[in-house]
Amino acid sequence: MRGVARFGVVATIGGTAVTAIAVSIPGQVAAASVVATVEGESMTSVQGYGTSVRSDATASGGKALRVDSAVSAHAPVKMATPGSSVTIVMRTDNTSGGGASVRIRLNGTIVATQSISKTKWTAYAVPVAIPAGVQDIRVDFLNPQKRNLYIDVARFSADGGTPTPTSSPSASTSPSASPSVSPTASTSPTASPTGTSTPTPTPTSSQSSSSAEVRSQAYVTGYSYWDNTPPGSVDISNPVLHSSAGGAGTYADPITVAVGHSIISGKDILDFPAGTRFYVPNLRRYFIVEDTCGDGSTPQNGPCHKGYPAGASFWIDVWVGGGSVSKSQSDSCMAAFTDVHTVIQNPAGNYVVAPGEITANCAQYGETPTVA
Repeated sequence: MRGVARFGVVATIGGTAVTAIAVSIPGQVAAASVVATVEGESMTSVQGYGTSVRSDATASGGKALRVDSAVSAHAPVKMATPGSSVTIVMRTDNTSGGGASVRIRLNGTIVATQSISKTKWTAYAVPVAIPAGVQDIRVDFLNPQKRNLYIDVARFSADGGTPTPTSSPSASTSPSASPSVSPTASTSPTASPTGTSTPTPTPTSSQSSSSAEVRSQAYVTGYSYWDNTPPGSVDISNPVLHSSAGGAGTYADPITVAVGHSIISGKDILDFPAGTRFYVPNLRRYFIVEDTCGDGSTPQNGPCHKGYPAGASFWIDVWVGGGSVSKSQSDSCMAAFTDVHTVIQNPAGNYVVAPGEITANCAQYGETPTVA
């Protein structure tokens, strides 16, 4: 099992022992070492709620991102050259109970976890190999009860990124954590496979769409004509291109996919917005969010919003069709590909496609996308 770096301790990543560094001041990375920067206020919620931009004279650029819910804040970052660490400047407004608990992901892979126990800006440096190209940096806020998390800036460096101490400004006053809400009922399709429960950032939001591709490891399951809600139907909850579940799997005609969702103050919020496109190299098909997965009044407590295996960033449930074949044939097809796979969000339109209903061609092609 791959170890996870915890700030301030030695851990193992990919078999190499590393030490993460925490400095209780708003540290600066040496200018010559910085190869890319993401301001906290440019990050968005994967879930589509729970974040807001706040003015803060002590923050980089005079603004910071406030996170007040159990969501994931993320942003794409373009690395012109490979990096060797990321330094994220964060703080909380309530240090009781160990402070704010966060998990850091790079391209969906967990690289560190930490309790943010300072109300002043604190720089946390995480040694991690970062390839050149567009990457996805993500901060999961795990315990928003009675506290907020604030993100100032993430700096990517090529030399380890050890923060250099500077003067220590005081933290600005911040609003208290958001009150809890009472969910209401909703009806949605149910995914049959069950993964190992993991802390949910949630899924992944509605996740804001971006023009840049984002590659992640995701739990991919299937649902069919036979186990849709209601069974024996092609009904979908959020039609975009199709009035019922379907699609050929091409970029122009992607197949319906269901995602997790949450009911917050009576509002049904998808983990990814309806219309979000994905490409799954293992299935060689494009997909579009047009349906939801998870039943009842609190779908955020079940699949596909949570319960995905370790190593996955989120869960998608792809439509396989199946109305022209037996239930057992559909079930066998879905079981064959159910696993953690590479998934590309906002994909380019030039990947190789094996068009058609998945149950008609349930072949698997591996994790490497091929350009047509």
